[in-house]
Amino acid sequence: MGPAALLLLFSSATASALSLRSLLPRSLSPRPRQPRMVLRELVGAAMDPSLSSDRFFDGERIRGTDEARPQRMTNSGEFVHIQGNSRVTWSYGSPYVPRVQVDLTSEGRPIDAEVELWNGPDHIPVKMRVHIQNGARVPFSAVLATPRAPNTVAVKNIGQMEFPFEASVVGHEDNVYRPSSACLTSMRNIQGGSIKTFPLDPRVESVQLLLKTDGRPLNAKIELLSGPDNSKQIIDLFTDDALLRPFFCVLQTFGTSCTVRVLNSGPLEFPMAASVVPHDYVGRNYALEGRRVTSDDYNSAGRYHPRLERRELPPGGYGRGVDYGREPGYASRGGYGPDARYGPGA
Repeated sequence: MGPAALLLLFSSATASALSLRSLLPRSLSPRPRQPRMVLRELVGAAMDPSLSSDRFFDGERIRGTDEARPQRMTNSGEFVHIQGNSRVTWSYGSPYVPRVQVDLTSEGRPIDAEVELWNGPDHIPVKMRVHIQNGARVPFSAVLATPRAPNTVAVKNIGQMEFPFEASVVGHEDNVYRPSSACLTSMRNIQGGSIKTFPLDPRVESVQLLLKTDGRPLNAKIELLSGPDNSKQIIDLFTDDALLRPFFCVLQTFGTSCTVRVLNSGPLEFPMAASVVPHDYVGRNYALEGRRVTSDDYNSAGRYHPRLERRELPPGGYGRGVDYGREPGYASRGGYGPDARYGPGA
């Protein structure tokens, strides 16, 4: 059989096979295998359409209760060890995480870190550089607004290998700091290129600091000073829109006379508003039925409420009330007052 005959036979067999395939039902016809799109499957798994207002990226809230089941260790408040010249990221794909809290601490060593908020590709709306002399005594706690999900928080240790630190990013509303009413009502305007200082009382253990604008970019430098030009903590901050993403943090003042210095490093056309009020205070005597005094016990000027002023307790009995002092019901030296709860006058 010659080559021409073989070619004719092969052509007729192919035509017969194609005609038989066209006669088969469509359900029995073999379908070509589609290429697997791994990226599309990952994105679909992350952006689950079943997400509702009762679900969080870092845990699933049980309806009708306040309990949460953490799903990821890094988003449930656990600290992650970050070595020098390395970066760790926390991603939040749910739009129901309006803000996150970033905490940095160490075992007493210095902290040099870069904290960034990523919102989409090549978009960094918030960026800051943090330097702390002692991460155990003066830890870092800041709250970043995370609108327009998805968002990613990146923490990088830009220090040496010998100076690691621990970082934690929490997105649960119950574990995130919020500014007090005194902090929101005591904003002070700072023009571009100006410096504002806030002296602190030694009885204050920590303060709240809030920075925002009317929608303009914010460039600021925050310093926690203990003595002349002795910076215990320095924060270089940039925010592209401080109205949409204001900056809020809690600074530990470790119970000594400190000063918070805020520099508006932007031009004159970009003013900002700043507020610094006490956050936590524990005096020698416990007031308000022994509970811990917080920022809500201060007025808008950041001064102590008159009922919280410390007064010496003279020797003698105890009278009515929860504060110590020379008031009716408190005895003079060596005796008991007529309204004292204990002693002959009780």
